[in-house]
Formats: sequence, C-alpha cells, structure tokens
Amino acid sequence: MTAEYARRSGRAGVSLPGVVALEQAGDRLASAVLQEAGAALGTALGGLANAVGPELVLLGGGVVAGANTFVEALAAAIPRAAVPTLSDLRVERGCLGIDAAVVGAAVAARARAETALP
Repeated sequence: MTAEYARRSGRAGVSLPGVVALEQAGDRLASAVLQEAGAALGTALGGLANAVGPELVLLGGGVVAGANTFVEALAAAIPRAAVPTLSDLRVERGCLGIDAAVVGAAVAARARAETALP
C-alpha cells in the first residue's frame, strides 16, 4: 500500500500508518489506495474461504486498527468472491491490534518449547 501510494502521489517514504493518517485527514488518494488494497485482499480471502470454509475471518495487525476504508472494502469483497454458502461469513477485527504478530510469535514459541520438552 505504501509503494502504491508513493507511486501515485510521488511522495516516497510515507509509512503505512502515515497512509492511514492521510486517509483519516481526507486525502482522497490515500483513501483510494486503502480501498483498492482492501478489495484485493478481500477477493483473495474470498477465494481462500472457498477452499477452507471458515466461519470467521479475523483481521489483526496495525493496519486494521484505524483503516476503516481498508476493512470495509475487504469485508465487502469477500462475499463477492466466495461461494453463496459463505455469504454470511463474519469478518471481525482482532483485539490485539499492533501486538498481534508479537503475541502470535510468543504463542508459537511456547507451543514449540512445550512439544520439545520430554
């Protein structure tokens, strides 16, 4: 998303939180980039949902915390790409926000340590 924003705006070095902040401040290009990225990811997740049939898509990480445009576009695209039986697939934001990756890594490390112990 940052690369696309930089390409289209000519402004290099804008971070993802920066793009989100620009969108929140009314930058139409930032909003368009976040919307397009959300729709693209939602389409991909809809296809993946067809293969695995989940009951819930849980979004985590920093970008979903403040990027409503991104999340709304993602949630709208999933049912368009999924089979009709998944039309009621829930899309929710996780509660860990920017800590999701760190917490996930800690849980994985603990699980690995527990299986390695005799």
